[in-house]
Amino acid sequence: NSIKFVKLILNNINLPETYKKLSNFIISILEEDTFFVGKITLDRELLTINYFDLTKNELDFNLKGTYNLKSNIVDIIVKLDSNKENFMEFKITDNVKNPYIQILSNDNSINYNFFLNDIEKILEGGIDNILKNIMANE
Repeated sequence: NSIKFVKLILNNINLPETYKKLSNFIISILEEDTFFVGKITLDRELLTINYFDLTKNELDFNLKGTYNLKSNIVDIIVKLDSNKENFMEFKITDNVKNPYIQILSNDNSINYNFFLNDIEKILEGGIDNILKNIMANE
């Protein structure tokens, strides 16, 4: 019921298209069975994600990258596509204890660069501030 409530709210507020696609993707994963394919290899200290693909409705999630188990350095790229067109990309790099995260949408309505430990700054001011930032990027 909580997901239905969130979905109802998201459908009735005026969000940029990128936010709608992302929220629909996340909700569909939570509401329905989800299947994926992937290839992950481990060679000594290096975990390599050759591909990890998930398709849900007309949205595709693709993850690839590496994680060095000895140095705790991660280098991951996540791409989200809608109807075979990229609409958002996440890059996660640096030490896993405080990775550097870049989030960019193809329409530039979302463009964040931050270290994970700095997430409190993004969430400063609570939900009101977050909604103001979303509306400002419309």
